[in-house]
Amino acid sequence: MAEKQAVMAGMMAANTDKRRESYRNLTNLLGEDEDSLDWSNYMGASDTGKVLKNLKADLTSQNEKEVLDALGVCMHLLASSSFLAGIDTSGQKSLYATLIKVLKTQRDKKIINIVLQSLARSRLTKEVYINDLDESFDVLREILQSKDLPPPVIVKVRKSALAVIGEVGETLDKMEDPSLRSNLMKTVLPDLKDKYCKDMVRMVLGGDISILQVWRETVGLLGTVLHSSRSLINCLLNVVEKAFKISDHECFDEAIQTMKFSDERQKSLGTLIFSFLLAHIRGITSADVQKKEVVDVVKELFSTLSHIESLCQPGDSQSHFLFKFFNLLTVGNLALPKKVLNSHQYHIPTTSSGDAQDIMCGTLSNHLIAQLCRPALLHHAVSGNE
Repeated sequence: MAEKQAVMAGMMAANTDKRRESYRNLTNLLGEDEDSLDWSNYMGASDTGKVLKNLKADLTSQNEKEVLDALGVCMHLLASSSFLAGIDTSGQKSLYATLIKVLKTQRDKKIINIVLQSLARSRLTKEVYINDLDESFDVLREILQSKDLPPPVIVKVRKSALAVIGEVGETLDKMEDPSLRSNLMKTVLPDLKDKYCKDMVRMVLGGDISILQVWRETVGLLGTVLHSSRSLINCLLNVVEKAFKISDHECFDEAIQTMKFSDERQKSLGTLIFSFLLAHIRGITSADVQKKEVVDVVKELFSTLSHIESLCQPGDSQSHFLFKFFNLLTVGNLALPKKVLNSHQYHIPTTSSGDAQDIMCGTLSNHLIAQLCRPALLHHAVSGNE
């Protein structure tokens, strides 16, 4: 006890070197057991205030070694319930703000990693975190864009994000007031369109296909509220489109899994998403249906859909989704023009070699008929399940 008393007293010292020594010694004493420290046995309110003041000064020092020593003990103190019990909400907010400032100003990866670990282990009150969410998220977003962060940090953040999205979705589903989901939509819409969709595209192109799980959870969370935002749907579609175009089997399969919809709400949403995609295709084919770049875009889409169909089982949500989409292709305001449906240039070969009969007789219309006659989709036609 006397040893801890001496170590902790050194944290109040005016001399920086003495404080650094105390930081290192206390870090070694605590190890991984922060609960072994009963802060109130050693420090009163006045002494705690002095320690907090010194700690914040050392965290923002221009001397990198001073910052590292201060962070070493800070990681343990933030995880200590007894230490935080001696600091009021205002004091906790100021310490948190100091750590965010370190993240904003530091470029040293070791320092950034320790700050992130400290925040991940901290037992700060909820009021501290919600004090300035916009700044916190902006800072963390910038950090997470770095390619040099250790994989465990990225994985932990990803898992946390998925857990949070899932809990928010469950909470909203239990709410009787439908306006809550609409209000959420209005809040996140600007950032989703202007920032996060672009981040997801960048991560997909960089080979990080696990971000598609976040994409799917986000779409599920927003639900049918998305129906009123064509611009956001286009941004979200762009993410999956990039995944489909990457010549990697694992990435392609993950993109397909992303587009599976398990309940009526998401089936409806999936059909809506593809209706907007179809409207875009109709737009580009309206000028010149024979242009190679137009033909290539349309054929790429239907080749992708053929692959998805091959993974379907009769009666599953994925086959139902495709059946409804093919109906959109052939009837109604969103149907493809006859000059596209009947053009040989848009034909998807039924064989890899593309024999003469296939090339001469095939049209996109023939292809769609063949698809609808496949067992997985035919099930919906004969059962009247539209």
